[in-house]
Parts: sequence; structure tokens; C-alpha cells
Amino acid sequence: MLLAMLLAACGTSQREREVGWKRALQMELDATRDQWEAAVAAGRFSTNAEAMRDLKARYEQVYARWALPVDPFSQALFSYAVALAGRVDRGSIPRQQANQIYDTLKSEIEAERRIVSADTPPGQREEVMLQRWEGFWATHQQTYQATPRNPIRCSVNSGDAEGHRITCE
Repeated sequence: MLLAMLLAACGTSQREREVGWKRALQMELDATRDQWEAAVAAGRFSTNAEAMRDLKARYEQVYARWALPVDPFSQALFSYAVALAGRVDRGSIPRQQANQIYDTLKSEIEAERRIVSADTPPGQREEVMLQRWEGFWATHQQTYQATPRNPIRCSVNSGDAEGHRITCE
């Protein structure tokens, strides 16, 4: 990983360095995901929610090593995934249906991310992501509540100790 980071910093232009850093970060995130999947396959987690909390923590550690905040859309996806996994654990929703719901949400959020990245200056992206998430959730919460008797609720708050502003329960 260190080699990837060093090579990323050696680009000749600012743009090349940014692209290199993004690639190196993505490589580390991919390696983190692979390690987590190996832990899941080895049966190291007793519940789906525990596994998702572990993945969330691992990703947050990667972002911290890169001195990057976890953006609001990623916070929303992480928090939603943990809440959804808890409902799978309780038998409120089958795993396959939960995966389909999550994949659909992720696709929609990634589309929102592309719009924000293209249309918003970097210094304003976090606030715009928060606003877009609030609007998105207000419009689509019925679709993504997952279980009508125990719906997932997401909210934007002032932030916890780690700076997370979006929570889903």
C-alpha cells in the first residue's frame, strides 16, 4: 500500500497526483473489503449486524489513515447497511431481499454522488450531500424502510464523536 501511495504522489501534474491518490485509496478500500470478506467466510461474526459494523469500522480506519472524512453519502450507506443487517438478523426481512434493497439504494446514491461531484465545488460538497440526502430520504423513505412493522429511519444530526451526521436505525 505504501508503494501505491508514494507512486500516487509522484505524478507530474496536480490532476495526475489526484488521480493517483484516488486510485491508491480505492486499492486500499478494495483490500480492506477483501480482508473483511475473508473474515466473514471464516465465520468470525455471530450476526450480520456485527459483520456490517466491522466493515464500517474498517472503512472508517482507511479514511482516517488518509486524513479524509467519510462523506455524507457513504455515512448514509454504512449506517443503512448496519440497520438493514439487524433486520435480517431478527428475521424481519430475508437476506436476498435486503441485498436487493441495499443494491438499489447504493445505485441511487452513487447517481446522486456523480451529480454532486460534477456540479458542486469541493468545499461545498459535504453540505450539498447532506441536503441532497435529506431530500432523497424524505422522498424515498417508504421505499427503503425495508420492513413496515420495524421501518428503518434515517436522520441528519449535528454529528457524533467521529463526525458522523447521518444515522439510520
